[in-house]
Amino acid sequence: DELGALGATAISTALALRTPAALTLVFGPAESFDGHGILLPCIEGEEHFHQLRAQILAHAFPEHTLRRPAAHLTLAHPRNPRATGNSLAEARRVPSRLPLAFPAVQLIEQVDAAPWTVVASFPLETHGGSDA
Repeated sequence: DELGALGATAISTALALRTPAALTLVFGPAESFDGHGILLPCIEGEEHFHQLRAQILAHAFPEHTLRRPAAHLTLAHPRNPRATGNSLAEARRVPSRLPLAFPAVQLIEQVDAAPWTVVASFPLETHGGSDA
């Protein structure tokens, strides 16, 4: 919802000022939320996530007003119908320490109940080697 005030051009401009490095986050064991929702919480790298958010949103919001949502991966959202295989027991088969690299920022949108679509993609700087 915060990105609605920006759009792809503003995001591109914010990232062009200083292209951040690709983001690596480490996710922990699956947790349930709001009934049948399932997520993997971020257990490492969250501060880099918030720095990237602040850089992108700085043109629309003063930094002191920014929310600090917990970084996470949603595996099953409670607003969607329950699906076969979307269970906490099944999600706990995912490694309890899951590092993932994000080489780009993607602006996505969902209209009504349709699948999410990528509106624009913005590559981040990649460096040789791995820090994961």
